[in-house]
Amino acid sequence: IGREANLELSLDSHGFCCIPFKKFLIIIEVPEDHAEYVYFDTKVFDIGFAQNPSKVYTKVALAQTQNVTFGKQGSTLRIEEDEVILSSNRAIRDLNFGKMVECFEDHMQTAIDINRDLSKII
Repeated sequence: IGREANLELSLDSHGFCCIPFKKFLIIIEVPEDHAEYVYFDTKVFDIGFAQNPSKVYTKVALAQTQNVTFGKQGSTLRIEEDEVILSSNRAIRDLNFGKMVECFEDHMQTAIDINRDLSKII
């Protein structure tokens, strides 16, 4: 994936790799204690910039309580401090290069879509 995007990508000593994409930073993680999975996390919205933060909190909380998933990969949302985070994970054994690219592209598009939707909340 890195070669196609003209980026040097590798996991650091903690199992993380960060990929800049448009206004997002996609964090890929393979933690030691769950090395059979690859995790994708991206901050998709900063609630501090919302015109109506309580509506953003409510929308995300509702999505969490109703187990709503997003994108083709079944990504979920969570709130960390004042940030909305998009998360997904996949079993590494199920991934080949094509599937990894598909997961990555879906995660990026879902981040764009959610950011656009949350930005519309007034």
